[in-house]
Amino acid sequence: MSQTRFRRIVSIVFNNRKAPVVAVFSVFLATRLFVILNSTFPMLAVGIYGDAYAYYVPAGIAYVSGSLPDSVNPEHPPLAKYIIGLFAVYMHDARAASLIFGLLTAAIVFLLVKKLTTTIWAPIGSVWLLTFDPVNIGLSIYPMLDIFMIFFAMLSVYLLVSTKKPAQYAFVGVTVGLALACKWSAMFFAIPEVIYLVGLRRITQALGLVGGAALGYVLPYVPLILGRGIPQFVGLQLWMGRFMVNSHGPGGYTSLLSNLVSFIIFHSTTYAPVSGYDPKFHPEAIRFLGHNYISLADMINPLITLAVFPVLYDETKQYLAHRETFRLLLLMIVGGAIIEEVIFPVSLVTWYDAPLIILTCILIADLLFKTEKRSMRGRLLACLYLTLTAIWLLLATAIVLIRIANYRTLSTASASLFQHQNMLKSIKLHNNVTEGYGARG
Repeated sequence: MSQTRFRRIVSIVFNNRKAPVVAVFSVFLATRLFVILNSTFPMLAVGIYGDAYAYYVPAGIAYVSGSLPDSVNPEHPPLAKYIIGLFAVYMHDARAASLIFGLLTAAIVFLLVKKLTTTIWAPIGSVWLLTFDPVNIGLSIYPMLDIFMIFFAMLSVYLLVSTKKPAQYAFVGVTVGLALACKWSAMFFAIPEVIYLVGLRRITQALGLVGGAALGYVLPYVPLILGRGIPQFVGLQLWMGRFMVNSHGPGGYTSLLSNLVSFIIFHSTTYAPVSGYDPKFHPEAIRFLGHNYISLADMINPLITLAVFPVLYDETKQYLAHRETFRLLLLMIVGGAIIEEVIFPVSLVTWYDAPLIILTCILIADLLFKTEKRSMRGRLLACLYLTLTAIWLLLATAIVLIRIANYRTLSTASASLFQHQNMLKSIKLHNNVTEGYGARG
């Protein structure tokens, strides 16, 4: 192939705006379908979502079949479970719901980044990063509540920055309420959005958002309200609050300081605190401040997770230089996601990290493709980084396979040592018995 023809092909690819967009979303979908169809794919990140089939799918099927939200799995709001149940009953596969909402979430991220930057490559880059994030893959193929919450929460962010008329803020609030009706952790999006509007002195819009959020939250509870009355609905909310504080309350380890340290360590090293682990499977474990820390490098994409502090610094610097309200909103929502991780330190429960990962992908894309006129060196570094994020899935799989092989080797050695010790004990016992009979004789 001549050099002129090669340049022509490159020019066509880079000047064609639609082809790369279709390609990145195709890769996004194909990656998740591959993991679904290869159930033995050795990625720990997609094997820890047992709650989906233990609680949420049965609850969703029960809701669709006529049960009320206070009768099955009442500790979480019902909207996501209604969606899961509809897909489980009528499409015979609840995973389809997660797959579709994961794809829709990626589309919203694309549109958000498109508003933030002037180049089409930045939104493409943000979807590319999400494509190869193991946490996002897990949420996109398992019927967990989080992907539905994130979809409505990100939709509210997009509508908030797109809405011009004050009357439309109530509709933005409805999407916030729907996010809360999936999972209460959406409050870490909702509260920053209200503070953002109040800080801009848009009090009427803030009140419209809050009112719309109340309406959106109540909508999935209409069957309960009609069936058992408003007092039962209010009583359920109070019970849910007590349950969450008692079972999932803040202070996951010993103190807020410990949680803050855990957050900093996780986003600097990939090490996260765990309450228990198998030392044969995690020989890299360390002990710090009274907690055991293990690396989650095979369950996350470190190239994304470790970028939180650098991109946060860059985004803050850009906001202080230009005072763009969109960047202020993003920074406030990132702050909410950080607070969530500090309150609920990331451990094997990696879905707590999902909102911050998505927001980090947005900020990374903005940093990589800040302007159209980047130097060739900058473009090469951006391409190298995006390539490495894709390769990490293979490296994560290799880490898992090495750990499994090491675990089996050590387990076999331990079993052999145990058998050897038992044999020595048997021989010693036999000798003692023999000597006893000899002495008696």
